[in-house]
Amino acid sequence: MNQHIISILKQLQQGENVDLYAIKHLSTEDKTLIEDLLKQNLVGEALEFIENTSQQNQWHSFKSKLKEQKHKRRKPYFIALKYAAIIIVLFGVFLFSKNPTQQPAEHVVNNEKSIELILENGEVQRISATDSQEIALTNGNIIGSQNGNQLNYKKSELKKLVYNELKIPNGKRFSIALSDETLVHLNAGSSLRYPVNFIAGQPREVYLSGEGYFNVTKDTAHPFIVHADAVNVKVLGTSFNVSAYPKASNIETVLVEGAVQLFKNETPDQKTVLEPGYMAESKKTESAIGITKVNTALYTSWISGDLIFKKTPFTKMLDCLERSYDVKIINNNENLNALNFNASFNVNIESISDIMEILSEMQSFKYTIKDKIILIE
Repeated sequence: MNQHIISILKQLQQGENVDLYAIKHLSTEDKTLIEDLLKQNLVGEALEFIENTSQQNQWHSFKSKLKEQKHKRRKPYFIALKYAAIIIVLFGVFLFSKNPTQQPAEHVVNNEKSIELILENGEVQRISATDSQEIALTNGNIIGSQNGNQLNYKKSELKKLVYNELKIPNGKRFSIALSDETLVHLNAGSSLRYPVNFIAGQPREVYLSGEGYFNVTKDTAHPFIVHADAVNVKVLGTSFNVSAYPKASNIETVLVEGAVQLFKNETPDQKTVLEPGYMAESKKTESAIGITKVNTALYTSWISGDLIFKKTPFTKMLDCLERSYDVKIINNNENLNALNFNASFNVNIESISDIMEILSEMQSFKYTIKDKIILIE
């Protein structure tokens, strides 16, 4: 018996995220059959039959049984309830064949924007993730280097704070190793302002807009502080993710390991301590900071290109897709805004056209893609 198939069916039945990449190893027949089970709402019956069958090849037996009963009864293809979790999206990328006549879609035009490094005098350098070059101050002194998709700064003899700023456009991700060897991964649509060299006796302070994952080098004498809009995150040495996009109403800090303190600009003496495995969430317009236990992988998977949505509102998912693929999505279907989604995609594998096709199959809406604008009708 293929235990992998049983595992996939159980994940679907329980509403869990499915390992999409493992699905690739299934045969075309098995993929098609699981698609049919989803369409007929028969995942539960498939599991019950398999678990109650003593034969060695239960999966083959069930496939025969399904073919026999294929025309005897049909269940609804999909029922979308308000705030329902759309589990079928998890399989969509691999199970549905492409049908170019299904919607009047065009390819997304690839007008790539450049990553920008802004030097201390305001000079802007364009960066390509395939480059290798040295990073210098305006006086010519070398302070670091670029190796592909990462900038690497080194300690220097600078005695005053000199700032650089790294801006990541939508559709790209990039990393930076600061002069203290703290590693920062920056998500699409983010920017980080930082000293090219940290000064002895002063805290290590950086300024984030957007989303970044920080792996901070421990230095008890020099606390590391991330200023993210109205929230400040103070650490000594730890790993955490901060999301503070200008468009979002909340600022989220997820702690992977170590410990951090959070405080708002207006109440610097009121500090909140965060433990690993928890998220601190704060509305930009309120002083309170809420704490919730979370699966940290859901908030850090973007580093490797994975977009994981769990009970995510449709509007929030569209915001993420816009940043990740550098597109503009206009939604004229208000019914979709009442839905929450469970889904998983990888920006290195699936195109935005793939994702829109799957979503339209699931919710029966039409859309068009022209240049970098997607219109949901």
